[in-house]
Amino acid sequence: MTTLFSLRPRTPNIGNDIIGLATDAVLRAVFGDHVCLVSLPLDDSGMKGGGLTARSLYQINQIADGLIIGPGNLFENGALQVDLSALAALNVPTMLLSVSVGRVFARTGELTLRTDSLPADVMVRLCRACEPALVRDLATAAHLSCHNFVQSEIVSCPSFFMDRIPLSLPARDPGLSDTVLLSIRHPDLMSIPSSRRGRLTVDLGRIVDRFRKRDIPVRLLCHDFRDLDFVQSFRDVPMMYTEDPYRFLAWLRDCKLNVTFRLHAFLSCVALGVASIPLTYDERSISSIETIGLKDWAIDYIRAGDFLSELEKRYENPSRLDEMKQAARPLWDVLYKRLIDGIARFAQKVETTRKSRVF
Repeated sequence: MTTLFSLRPRTPNIGNDIIGLATDAVLRAVFGDHVCLVSLPLDDSGMKGGGLTARSLYQINQIADGLIIGPGNLFENGALQVDLSALAALNVPTMLLSVSVGRVFARTGELTLRTDSLPADVMVRLCRACEPALVRDLATAAHLSCHNFVQSEIVSCPSFFMDRIPLSLPARDPGLSDTVLLSIRHPDLMSIPSSRRGRLTVDLGRIVDRFRKRDIPVRLLCHDFRDLDFVQSFRDVPMMYTEDPYRFLAWLRDCKLNVTFRLHAFLSCVALGVASIPLTYDERSISSIETIGLKDWAIDYIRAGDFLSELEKRYENPSRLDEMKQAARPLWDVLYKRLIDGIARFAQKVETTRKSRVF
Protein backbone atom coordinates (compact mmCIF):
# COMPACT_ATOMS: atom_id res chain seq x y z
CA MET A 1 0.00 0.00 0.00
CA THR A 2 1.38 3.37 -1.05
CA THR A 3 0.62 6.16 1.42
CA LEU A 4 0.46 9.69 0.06
CA PHE A 5 -0.09 12.76 2.20
CA SER A 6 -1.61 15.82 0.55
CA LEU A 7 -2.00 19.47 1.43
CA ARG A 8 -4.97 21.13 -0.27
CA PRO A 9 -7.70 23.60 0.73
CA ARG A 10 -10.64 22.44 2.83
CA THR A 11 -12.66 25.65 2.83
CA PRO A 12 -16.50 25.61 2.49
CA ASN A 13 -16.21 26.36 -1.25
CA ILE A 14 -17.59 23.30 -3.04
CA GLY A 15 -15.11 23.94 -5.82
CA ASN A 16 -12.47 22.45 -3.54
CA ASP A 17 -14.55 19.27 -3.20
CA ILE A 18 -14.86 19.03 -6.98
CA ILE A 19 -11.09 19.45 -7.33
CA GLY A 20 -10.65 16.77 -4.67
CA LEU A 21 -12.86 14.28 -6.53
CA ALA A 22 -10.94 14.79 -9.75
CA THR A 23 -7.54 14.74 -8.05
CA ASP A 24 -8.21 11.46 -6.25
CA ALA A 25 -9.35 9.94 -9.56
CA VAL A 26 -6.23 10.93 -11.53
CA LEU A 27 -3.98 9.79 -8.67
CA ARG A 28 -5.69 6.40 -8.56
CA ALA A 29 -5.41 6.17 -12.35
CA VAL A 30 -1.63 6.27 -11.94
CA PHE A 31 -1.03 4.68 -8.52
CA GLY A 32 -3.89 2.15 -8.63
CA ASP A 33 -6.89 1.67 -6.37
CA HIS A 34 -4.83 0.58 -3.37
CA VAL A 35 -3.19 3.94 -2.79
CA CYS A 36 -3.86 5.45 0.65
CA LEU A 37 -4.58 9.20 0.42
CA VAL A 38 -4.25 11.23 3.62
CA SER A 39 -5.34 14.89 3.56
CA LEU A 40 -3.75 17.37 5.93
CA PRO A 41 -5.01 20.88 6.69
CA LEU A 42 -2.98 23.83 5.44
CA ASP A 43 -1.96 25.00 8.90
CA ASP A 44 -1.00 23.39 12.18
CA SER A 45 -3.99 24.53 14.24
CA GLY A 46 -5.81 21.19 14.52
CA MET A 47 -5.19 17.84 16.19
CA LYS A 48 -4.18 16.26 12.88
CA GLY A 49 -1.31 18.63 12.25
CA GLY A 50 -0.90 20.39 8.96
CA GLY A 51 0.93 22.86 6.81
CA LEU A 52 4.63 22.52 6.15
CA THR A 53 5.54 22.77 9.82
CA ALA A 54 7.93 20.84 12.03
CA ARG A 55 5.12 18.70 13.48
CA SER A 56 3.47 17.79 10.18
CA LEU A 57 6.74 17.20 8.34
CA TYR A 58 7.86 14.84 11.11
CA GLN A 59 4.65 12.85 10.56
CA ILE A 60 5.18 12.87 6.81
CA ASN A 61 8.78 11.66 7.09
CA GLN A 62 7.72 8.88 9.47
CA ILE A 63 4.58 7.65 7.69
CA ALA A 64 4.24 8.88 4.11
CA ASP A 65 5.74 7.46 0.94
CA GLY A 66 5.19 10.79 -0.82
CA LEU A 67 3.80 14.28 -0.33
CA ILE A 68 1.51 16.20 -2.69
CA ILE A 69 1.19 19.96 -2.33
CA GLY A 70 -2.01 21.04 -4.05
CA PRO A 71 -4.20 21.43 -5.96
CA GLY A 72 -5.55 24.89 -5.21
CA ASN A 73 -4.66 28.49 -4.47
CA LEU A 74 -2.07 27.59 -1.86
CA PHE A 75 0.30 30.40 -2.77
CA GLU A 76 -2.15 33.06 -1.57
CA ASN A 77 -5.10 33.67 0.75
CA GLY A 78 -2.61 33.24 3.60
CA ALA A 79 -3.50 29.60 3.12
CA LEU A 80 -0.34 27.54 3.51
CA GLN A 81 1.78 27.65 6.64
CA VAL A 82 5.45 27.11 5.69
CA ASP A 83 8.41 26.60 8.03
CA LEU A 84 11.46 26.78 5.76
CA SER A 85 13.78 25.24 8.37
CA ALA A 86 11.46 22.26 8.74
CA LEU A 87 11.02 22.03 4.97
CA ALA A 88 14.76 21.44 4.62
CA ALA A 89 14.34 18.19 6.59
CA LEU A 90 11.66 16.76 4.28
CA ASN A 91 12.93 13.41 3.02
CA VAL A 92 10.09 11.92 0.94
CA PRO A 93 9.38 12.58 -2.77
CA THR A 94 7.25 15.71 -3.12
CA MET A 95 5.08 16.90 -5.99
CA LEU A 96 3.53 20.30 -6.57
CA LEU A 97 0.14 19.65 -8.19
CA SER A 98 -1.93 22.31 -9.98
CA VAL A 99 -1.11 25.13 -7.58
CA SER A 100 -1.83 28.71 -8.62
CA VAL A 101 -1.11 32.33 -7.78
CA GLY A 102 -2.59 35.38 -9.45
CA ARG A 103 -2.97 39.13 -9.22
CA VAL A 104 -6.12 41.11 -8.50
CA PHE A 105 -7.38 44.43 -9.82
CA ALA A 106 -6.28 47.51 -7.90
CA ARG A 107 -8.31 50.74 -7.87
CA THR A 108 -6.08 51.99 -10.69
CA GLY A 109 -7.41 49.23 -12.93
CA GLU A 110 -4.03 47.51 -12.96
CA LEU A 111 -3.34 43.98 -11.78
CA THR A 112 -1.36 43.76 -8.56
CA LEU A 113 -0.23 40.95 -6.24
CA ARG A 114 -2.49 40.15 -3.33
CA THR A 115 -1.22 41.25 0.06
CA ASP A 116 -1.72 37.72 1.42
CA SER A 117 0.45 35.96 -1.19
CA LEU A 118 3.38 33.84 -0.07
CA PRO A 119 6.63 35.83 -0.26
CA ALA A 120 8.44 35.11 -3.52
CA ASP A 121 11.49 33.58 -1.83
CA VAL A 122 9.30 31.18 0.17
CA MET A 123 7.30 30.28 -2.94
CA VAL A 124 10.45 29.51 -4.95
CA ARG A 125 12.09 27.50 -2.17
CA LEU A 126 8.93 25.46 -1.86
CA CYS A 127 8.88 24.83 -5.62
CA ARG A 128 12.53 23.78 -5.58
CA ALA A 129 11.64 21.11 -3.02
CA CYS A 130 9.17 19.58 -5.49
CA GLU A 131 9.70 17.41 -8.55
CA PRO A 132 7.63 17.64 -10.61
CA ALA A 133 6.33 21.17 -10.10
CA LEU A 134 2.96 21.11 -11.88
CA VAL A 135 1.15 24.47 -11.89
CA ARG A 136 -2.38 25.32 -12.93
CA ASP A 137 -1.99 28.16 -15.38
CA LEU A 138 0.14 30.44 -17.51
CA ALA A 139 0.15 33.29 -14.98
CA THR A 140 1.53 31.07 -12.20
CA ALA A 141 4.33 29.79 -14.44
CA ALA A 142 5.15 33.36 -15.50
CA HIS A 143 5.19 34.58 -11.89
CA LEU A 144 7.59 31.81 -10.87
CA SER A 145 9.75 32.43 -13.92
CA CYS A 146 10.11 36.09 -12.92
CA HIS A 147 11.70 34.80 -9.71
CA ASN A 148 14.08 32.43 -11.53
CA PHE A 149 12.09 29.22 -11.17
CA VAL A 150 11.60 27.98 -14.72
CA GLN A 151 11.01 24.27 -14.10
CA SER A 152 7.25 24.50 -13.64
CA GLU A 153 4.95 22.60 -16.01
CA ILE A 154 1.45 23.88 -16.81
CA VAL A 155 -1.29 21.22 -16.47
CA SER A 156 -4.56 23.13 -15.83
CA CYS A 157 -6.79 21.80 -13.02
CA PRO A 158 -7.70 18.12 -12.46
CA SER A 159 -11.37 19.15 -12.37
CA PHE A 160 -11.09 20.17 -16.02
CA PHE A 161 -10.54 16.52 -16.98
CA MET A 162 -13.62 15.01 -15.35
CA ASP A 163 -14.78 13.69 -18.71
CA ARG A 164 -11.75 11.37 -18.68
CA ILE A 165 -12.39 9.82 -15.27
CA PRO A 166 -15.20 7.62 -13.87
CA LEU A 167 -17.96 9.81 -12.44
CA SER A 168 -21.25 8.46 -11.09
CA LEU A 169 -23.73 11.33 -10.85
CA PRO A 170 -27.35 11.27 -9.59
CA ALA A 171 -30.23 10.83 -12.02
CA ARG A 172 -31.11 13.76 -14.25
CA ASP A 173 -33.45 16.49 -13.04
CA PRO A 174 -35.71 17.40 -16.01
CA GLY A 175 -36.84 20.51 -14.13
CA LEU A 176 -33.47 22.13 -14.83
CA SER A 177 -33.39 21.54 -18.58
CA ASP A 178 -34.67 25.04 -19.43
CA THR A 179 -33.03 26.82 -16.49
CA VAL A 180 -30.07 29.18 -16.29
CA LEU A 181 -27.98 28.58 -13.19
CA LEU A 182 -26.20 31.75 -12.11
CA SER A 183 -23.13 30.80 -10.02
CA ILE A 184 -22.63 33.62 -7.56
CA ARG A 185 -20.01 34.65 -5.05
CA HIS A 186 -20.59 36.79 -1.97
CA PRO A 187 -19.12 40.25 -2.73
CA ASP A 188 -17.18 40.18 0.55
CA LEU A 189 -15.32 37.10 -0.73
CA MET A 190 -14.29 38.75 -3.99
CA SER A 191 -10.96 40.56 -4.29
CA ILE A 192 -12.27 43.38 -6.44
CA PRO A 193 -12.33 47.18 -6.01
CA SER A 194 -14.95 48.29 -3.50
CA SER A 195 -16.82 50.34 -6.10
CA ARG A 196 -17.41 47.22 -8.20
CA ARG A 197 -18.27 45.16 -5.14
CA GLY A 198 -21.04 47.61 -4.30
CA ARG A 199 -22.52 47.24 -7.81
CA LEU A 200 -22.59 43.46 -7.80
CA THR A 201 -26.10 43.12 -6.36
CA VAL A 202 -27.49 45.42 -9.04
CA ASP A 203 -25.55 43.67 -11.81
CA LEU A 204 -26.78 40.24 -10.76
CA GLY A 205 -30.33 41.59 -10.76
CA ARG A 206 -29.78 42.89 -14.30
CA ILE A 207 -28.58 39.44 -15.43
CA VAL A 208 -31.66 37.80 -13.94
CA ASP A 209 -33.96 40.37 -15.60
CA ARG A 210 -32.38 39.86 -19.03
CA PHE A 211 -33.11 36.13 -18.97
CA ARG A 212 -36.57 36.55 -17.50
CA LYS A 213 -37.48 38.87 -20.36
CA ARG A 214 -36.78 35.89 -22.60
CA ASP A 215 -39.07 33.73 -20.39
CA ILE A 216 -36.03 31.74 -19.22
CA PRO A 217 -36.12 30.75 -15.54
CA VAL A 218 -33.05 31.61 -13.46
CA ARG A 219 -31.81 30.14 -10.20
CA LEU A 220 -28.93 31.39 -8.07
CA LEU A 221 -26.34 28.66 -7.46
CA CYS A 222 -24.37 29.02 -4.23
CA HIS A 223 -20.91 27.45 -4.05
CA ASP A 224 -20.22 28.31 -0.41
CA PHE A 225 -22.47 28.48 2.66
CA ARG A 226 -21.25 32.07 3.07
CA ASP A 227 -23.10 32.89 -0.17
CA LEU A 228 -26.40 32.12 1.57
CA ASP A 229 -26.38 35.45 3.38
CA PHE A 230 -25.97 37.27 0.06
CA VAL A 231 -28.80 35.48 -1.76
CA GLN A 232 -31.26 36.92 0.78
CA SER A 233 -31.01 40.10 -1.32
CA PHE A 234 -32.87 38.28 -4.14
CA ARG A 235 -36.11 37.20 -2.51
CA ASP A 236 -37.90 36.49 -5.80
CA VAL A 237 -35.10 34.37 -7.31
CA PRO A 238 -34.93 30.67 -6.34
CA MET A 239 -31.58 29.54 -4.99
CA MET A 240 -29.80 26.19 -4.88
CA TYR A 241 -27.17 24.96 -2.46
CA THR A 242 -25.66 21.59 -1.62
CA GLU A 243 -22.54 20.31 0.09
CA ASP A 244 -22.58 17.13 -2.02
CA PRO A 245 -20.19 17.61 -4.97
CA TYR A 246 -21.87 14.84 -6.99
CA ARG A 247 -25.27 16.52 -6.72
CA PHE A 248 -23.70 19.89 -7.50
CA LEU A 249 -22.10 18.52 -10.68
CA ALA A 250 -25.41 16.90 -11.63
CA TRP A 251 -27.13 20.29 -11.38
CA LEU A 252 -24.56 21.77 -13.74
CA ARG A 253 -24.95 18.83 -16.10
CA ASP A 254 -28.73 19.22 -16.22
CA CYS A 255 -29.07 22.99 -16.70
CA LYS A 256 -29.61 24.86 -19.97
CA LEU A 257 -26.79 27.34 -19.27
CA ASN A 258 -24.44 28.26 -16.46
CA VAL A 259 -23.47 31.93 -16.10
CA THR A 260 -20.71 32.04 -13.56
CA PHE A 261 -18.44 34.16 -11.41
CA ARG A 262 -16.90 30.87 -10.25
CA LEU A 263 -13.99 29.40 -12.20
CA HIS A 264 -14.64 25.79 -11.28
CA ALA A 265 -18.24 25.93 -12.41
CA PHE A 266 -16.96 26.91 -15.85
CA LEU A 267 -14.22 24.25 -15.92
CA SER A 268 -16.73 21.62 -14.80
CA CYS A 269 -19.27 22.66 -17.43
CA VAL A 270 -16.69 22.47 -20.21
CA ALA A 271 -15.75 18.97 -19.04
CA LEU A 272 -19.42 17.95 -18.84
CA GLY A 273 -20.28 19.41 -22.26
CA VAL A 274 -22.60 22.07 -20.82
CA ALA A 275 -22.88 25.65 -22.09
CA SER A 276 -21.31 28.12 -19.68
CA ILE A 277 -20.35 31.79 -19.80
CA PRO A 278 -17.68 32.90 -17.31
CA LEU A 279 -17.40 36.40 -15.87
CA THR A 280 -13.82 36.86 -14.69
CA TYR A 281 -12.60 39.35 -12.12
CA ASP A 282 -9.00 38.40 -11.30
CA GLU A 283 -5.90 36.99 -12.94
CA ARG A 284 -6.45 33.50 -11.57
CA SER A 285 -9.66 33.00 -13.51
CA ILE A 286 -8.51 34.92 -16.60
CA SER A 287 -5.29 32.91 -16.84
CA SER A 288 -6.91 29.54 -16.11
CA ILE A 289 -9.36 30.07 -18.96
CA GLU A 290 -6.58 31.29 -21.26
CA THR A 291 -4.55 28.19 -20.37
CA ILE A 292 -7.27 25.94 -21.83
CA GLY A 293 -7.57 28.05 -24.99
CA LEU A 294 -10.93 29.71 -24.24
CA LYS A 295 -9.86 33.21 -23.20
CA ASP A 296 -11.92 34.92 -25.92
CA TRP A 297 -15.11 33.32 -24.59
CA ALA A 298 -14.72 34.79 -21.09
CA ILE A 299 -16.11 38.21 -20.15
CA ASP A 300 -13.84 40.48 -18.13
CA TYR A 301 -16.38 41.68 -15.57
CA ILE A 302 -14.05 44.37 -14.21
CA ARG A 303 -12.88 45.92 -17.48
CA ALA A 304 -15.74 45.21 -19.90
CA GLY A 305 -17.57 48.39 -20.79
CA ASP A 306 -20.95 46.69 -21.14
CA PHE A 307 -20.72 43.17 -19.78
CA LEU A 308 -24.46 42.54 -20.32
CA SER A 309 -24.13 43.10 -24.07
CA GLU A 310 -21.17 40.72 -24.11
CA LEU A 311 -23.24 38.19 -22.19
CA GLU A 312 -26.10 38.41 -24.67
CA LYS A 313 -23.74 38.04 -27.65
CA ARG A 314 -22.44 34.78 -26.24
CA TYR A 315 -25.89 33.52 -25.33
CA GLU A 316 -27.15 34.19 -28.85
CA ASN A 317 -24.17 32.49 -30.50
CA PRO A 318 -23.52 29.20 -28.64
CA SER A 319 -21.90 27.66 -31.72
CA ARG A 320 -18.95 29.98 -31.18
CA LEU A 321 -18.11 28.17 -27.94
CA ASP A 322 -18.42 24.81 -29.69
CA GLU A 323 -15.99 25.99 -32.37
CA MET A 324 -13.52 27.28 -29.79
CA LYS A 325 -13.71 24.03 -27.82
CA GLN A 326 -13.10 21.99 -30.95
CA ALA A 327 -10.04 24.08 -31.81
CA ALA A 328 -8.71 23.76 -28.24
CA ARG A 329 -9.05 19.97 -27.91
CA PRO A 330 -5.47 19.22 -29.07
CA LEU A 331 -4.23 21.60 -26.35
CA TRP A 332 -6.38 19.79 -23.76
CA ASP A 333 -4.80 16.49 -24.78
CA VAL A 334 -1.34 18.02 -24.26
CA LEU A 335 -2.28 19.35 -20.82
CA TYR A 336 -3.78 16.04 -19.73
CA LYS A 337 -0.77 14.05 -20.93
CA ARG A 338 1.54 16.44 -19.09
CA LEU A 339 -0.53 15.97 -15.93
CA ILE A 340 -0.51 12.17 -16.10
CA ASP A 341 3.16 12.01 -17.12
CA GLY A 342 4.10 14.28 -14.22
CA ILE A 343 2.19 12.14 -11.72
CA ALA A 344 3.79 9.02 -13.23
CA ARG A 345 7.29 10.48 -12.70
CA PHE A 346 6.35 11.23 -9.12
CA ALA A 347 5.04 7.67 -8.71
CA GLN A 348 8.36 6.30 -9.94
CA LYS A 349 10.25 8.41 -7.41
CA VAL A 350 7.94 7.18 -4.66
CA GLU A 351 8.52 3.54 -5.64
CA THR A 352 12.30 3.97 -5.86
CA THR A 353 12.38 5.58 -2.43
CA ARG A 354 10.24 2.81 -0.94
CA LYS A 355 12.61 0.13 -2.24
CA SER A 356 15.64 1.87 -0.78
CA ARG A 357 14.32 1.94 2.76
CA VAL A 358 15.65 -0.30 5.49
CA PHE A 359 12.84 0.43 7.96
